[in-house]
Amino acid sequence: MGVDSSTEGPKSLKKHVLLLAVSLHAHIAGMVKLAVELAQRGVTVTYVGEEMDLPKFRNEQAKGLDLRLISFDEFPSSKQILSSPNFDMFDFVMNAKEIFQPVLDIFMRDKQAGKPGPTCIIADRLLATPLEAARLLGIPHYMFYSCGANFARMLQMFPPLFADGTLTSCPALCKPRATIPGRPINSLSKFDGAVEIDGFPPLRFSDMFEALFGVEAVIGMGEVVQQTDALIMNTFYEFEAPIIEAIQRYRIANRPWKPVKVFCVGPISSPAVGKEPTLEPSLSLWLDSQAPESVIYMCFGSIAGKYVDPEQAREISQALEDSGHPFLWAFDFRPTPEYPSLQDLLPPGFEERMKGRGIVQCGWVPQLELLSHSSIGAFITHSGWNSVLEAVCVGVPMIAWPRLPNDQGIITRHIVDFLKIAVEVGADKYDCEPVYIEGRVVVPRQNKIVGHAELGRAIRLIMSEEGSACRSRLQELKRVADAAAADGGARSKAFGDLVELIPGTASL
Repeated sequence: MGVDSSTEGPKSLKKHVLLLAVSLHAHIAGMVKLAVELAQRGVTVTYVGEEMDLPKFRNEQAKGLDLRLISFDEFPSSKQILSSPNFDMFDFVMNAKEIFQPVLDIFMRDKQAGKPGPTCIIADRLLATPLEAARLLGIPHYMFYSCGANFARMLQMFPPLFADGTLTSCPALCKPRATIPGRPINSLSKFDGAVEIDGFPPLRFSDMFEALFGVEAVIGMGEVVQQTDALIMNTFYEFEAPIIEAIQRYRIANRPWKPVKVFCVGPISSPAVGKEPTLEPSLSLWLDSQAPESVIYMCFGSIAGKYVDPEQAREISQALEDSGHPFLWAFDFRPTPEYPSLQDLLPPGFEERMKGRGIVQCGWVPQLELLSHSSIGAFITHSGWNSVLEAVCVGVPMIAWPRLPNDQGIITRHIVDFLKIAVEVGADKYDCEPVYIEGRVVVPRQNKIVGHAELGRAIRLIMSEEGSACRSRLQELKRVADAAAADGGARSKAFGDLVELIPGTASL
């Protein structure tokens, strides 16, 4: 097994973490920050992942650290699965055991030979199988949530909610699997009314995350929440206190002999933790020229942002134009035969009419730095966790528009109904039929059109007194987030406690 170490750092460290992740942007970004933070505290970190993700671990912060990287390309069986036609994250999760098995086999052989190895496994929140591997290796298993506590809480409740009939499943055929052709899955059945779950506001069907990997797989993920030795979460306590407390209450009620340890290591990404790359000079100059808190920023994230229905794009354009506010729309436009250019997708003459007042930015932007700019007045977001947490850390009110059937619905309920730092659009307009782009499934949460009138009302609301009230509530959360992320704050203490928990010697 070839191990790529970032440095020739010390090899005698007794604490050794094995990190296992799903190759998705938000997941990997969180794992990188977790790996670096642990290694900076003297822990040996081995990360196993796809070759394309490994360069992300070789950054300036990683220099001089005992950070070891293993590529799946080293293992023919893993590489074969990953290189299957149209392979995507669904295939990864469904085949995680087979993908990770070759490297786990090596650690198992090392154990049998009396060689030192990992002293704990930290697994991505979507991976259930590493729990079995940790038990076989005789080491602790921890779950890492690059999102917040809400996802862990919902997973925790899936098994009992299906067991008592509160939730039911129905047959649904996912796309033909690259490695499991035509595999049928059971999906969450639609229901009327709302489900009451300790820690959450009442949840409608449109708020629940869909069982994209099949009900059985998601129930398995939920069972891991009940069995893992610790939960590591990219959140701070005050932001999700009712949910964190509910997780612990349920665990104690059902496994009183083993309460779960929760480490709130967030915000992982905030102005107090570190800066993102610098904005393009032209974009920075344009923002500098706008009045304070006047610009509407819109972005639907790294997955949902890849698909915007053409009709929806036109409705968005109309709402932004009618608003009278300056705007920046970060749009990951993907050409199609019908719409080969952005100009073909947007209303005729839109960019020319909006010249100087609005920008449609194709591709990635350094979001945290952008949100931190004094001219940003509101953020139209898909309610992805990283986006929401970044907005909280800089105090920007939001228009919540959940787009994917994962945790975006429950995040929306939390920030709209409980924290009251956002307004919502697209409620009850959900249809989870999958959409394919370049052979890969995207599955937008909302693919019924939100009209320009509805979006326009939300913009007027968030840019008026309602927005001021949201901003006022956000200032207290921002203060707490800054304190948590500061040197010696709650985030630092949580990392210290986590390192203390990691065993100092492997039971190998």
